[in-house]
Amino acid sequence: MRPKHLAMLIVLALIWGASFVFIKLAVQTPSAPYNFPPLTLVGIRLGLAGLLLYGVMKFQGGSFAWSQWRGLAVIGLLNAALPYFLFSWSGVRIDSNLASIYNATTPLWTVILISIFVRDERL
Repeated sequence: MRPKHLAMLIVLALIWGASFVFIKLAVQTPSAPYNFPPLTLVGIRLGLAGLLLYGVMKFQGGSFAWSQWRGLAVIGLLNAALPYFLFSWSGVRIDSNLASIYNATTPLWTVILISIFVRDERL
């Protein structure tokens, strides 16, 4: 692995790992400095990300196909909003290190659920 790719991997791991700590700091707990409810935190997080991605798309000369907004909304809800809400909600109830360990089991759950719901696919 090239040093540049290793550095990118380390930065990615730090960002992903730190997100659970920041969630714990931001959600509604007695020791949190800002005390955001989980749903508000998700709204802020996804709103800022959406604005940033929209700006990048416009900067690169891209456009948005409004005819596909329903499908994209479903994907956004299932792949971003729901997991981020559950992470924020769990930040009130469990330690951030335990939440990150649970998140790391996602590939295992994906294999289990695919084998149950998609019978035609071979593992």
